[in-house]
Amino acid sequence: MGGPEGQEPAELTPQVVWSLKPGFNAFTARVRTAAGWLGPESRVRVFYKPSWIPGVSYRITSLL
Repeated sequence: MGGPEGQEPAELTPQVVWSLKPGFNAFTARVRTAAGWLGPESRVRVFYKPSWIPGVSYRITSLL
């Protein structure tokens, strides 16, 4: 599958590891192009509730 105008898509960067605290958490990021241009700021807010059962953890697999 090609990128815009038939170009190949860029390589994916390593994943982001995000330590959550109980309650609402926000993550903000910007994209920088190879030419140095900065894209618009994007923000994700999630609510994290720790498990009441020790040793049980949950993963966020997708954000809608």
